[in-house]
Amino acid sequence: MKAQIYTAISRFKFENSWHRKLSIFNSEDFFDASRKPFGNLQAVNDETLAPAHSKLYSGEQSLVILIIPMIGALAFCDANNEETLISTGEILRFSGTNSFSIVNPYDDQQINFLVVEIKARLKSGISKTAISDSRNLLQPIFETDATNGFIGIFNARQECVFKTQNPSNGIFAFVINGAFEFADRWLEARDALTVRESEDVDFEALSGNAIILILEIAVG
Repeated sequence: MKAQIYTAISRFKFENSWHRKLSIFNSEDFFDASRKPFGNLQAVNDETLAPAHSKLYSGEQSLVILIIPMIGALAFCDANNEETLISTGEILRFSGTNSFSIVNPYDDQQINFLVVEIKARLKSGISKTAISDSRNLLQPIFETDATNGFIGIFNARQECVFKTQNPSNGIFAFVINGAFEFADRWLEARDALTVRESEDVDFEALSGNAIILILEIAVG
């Protein structure tokens, strides 16, 4: 097993008066030889947007993008300016668009959300998934030809095993809330871990209401 931890405090930071982006991997603003994309996983960005502001993004036809609100709701606007509202407890997945915007609908509250970009072949379109209230299991949230995504809410001291569907794939884990021991590594909120050369990984929630995102990624 080969594993690499990306602590929350070590992420690349871009910030202005109305927008902050914390990036795990290299982006147009930063580069580090140890922060190259993890196989097909191109970006995992933790973003904050000021009240009554919007942010324009450039997409690619070959990307599947996940948007996960973590604090507050947000409005997603596609290239045709069609709007979809997403609340905490929901995940938006879309592909096949060249540009989109995220809008903060509040006049007096910041919003915080995760933007995940994956190179994958998926039929163009938008879908919204509600995160299940069921505890101590991993909920499938999407599947492509080479990538699978899961999210789970766990009670303290609950253990689980994640098994890859393809033994040659890698594993990416991101802690949204709480703390976990994942592959014998301690991860706190907004920490991430990549794992190669392992078909399955044990993990345990170390706090109540612990939330984790796990992606099985083609790493070549």
